Amino acid sequence: MSVPLTFRKNGFPYTREASDVLYAESAGQNCILHFENGDTEFYGYPLKFFHQKVWSTNLFRRLHRSYLVKMSKVISQVWLKAILFNGKIISLSRKGHKRVKKHLSGIMQSTPEKE
Repeated sequence: MSVPLTFRKNGFPYTREASDVLYAESAGQNCILHFENGDTEFYGYPLKFFHQKVWSTNLFRRLHRSYLVKMSKVISQVWLKAILFNGKIISLSRKGHKRVKKHLSGIMQSTPEKE
């Protein structure tokens, strides 16, 4: 399911897909979207609004009050920190730490061992 996000640049609207977002970061009453290709976009709505918009895709999880992260791009974790595939380190809440730990253990169990 594709979810288009609308932005404005130089007064002209354009859209990008929510599935291309790596994580969203709260910035007061707005949020900043960080894309997988390294781009960042200022999104003129709160993080809660972005979460409601992408809820049906089941791609993102709230791992901290300030971060909404695409779970498939989390590769490892240390205590209260998640490491994304591009090396970015995201802070985790205690509940977010449990979610990441459960997610990563599910990945490890589903991958077959090499002999």
